[in-house]
Amino acid sequence: MNGLLAWALDVIGFQVTLHDAKLYTNDGTLLPTSQHLVLLVYLQETWIVDVGWGKGFTEPLLTETSFQKDQMAQIYCSSSVSTGYQVKKLSKDGEWKPLYELLLASSTLEDFKERNRYHQTSPDSLFRRYPICILLKPEGYFELRNKQFTMDVNGEKKLESINESQMMNCLSEKFGISLTN
Repeated sequence: MNGLLAWALDVIGFQVTLHDAKLYTNDGTLLPTSQHLVLLVYLQETWIVDVGWGKGFTEPLLTETSFQKDQMAQIYCSSSVSTGYQVKKLSKDGEWKPLYELLLASSTLEDFKERNRYHQTSPDSLFRRYPICILLKPEGYFELRNKQFTMDVNGEKKLESINESQMMNCLSEKFGISLTN
């Protein structure tokens, strides 16, 4: 998705560069290899743009460290690190949780070819194991992952296990998606 957005922004005249990002695990460990494509868009300031991060920020983040952005019931910021920028989200306990590190060295779409092939075809890929659907709302988000529906509204998270027929109903009612066999 970020590749398509980069193309569209370039076509309408924005200066855009593509970058690798290394992800952090839930326990705060930085993965050794990059796993995610992120954009830098250059205006009067430099902005981090990312439409491919499911429950992430929905508006660009300014790269300067003092800038915090309240978006969709979450607060995000970025800070400079030796390799580029670290994108963080404020957790419910008031701690900044790192999401990923955007690497300053620019990339091309070709650099992501093998990784994209893996995500699209490997049985080990998260995106091939089960359905994933996320809908961001101003007050939080809805998420359907495998047979679990999560509703996070104003920081109150509710989880519900659902069966196959409930999944189709959930897709229709919560996400506006109607599937037919």
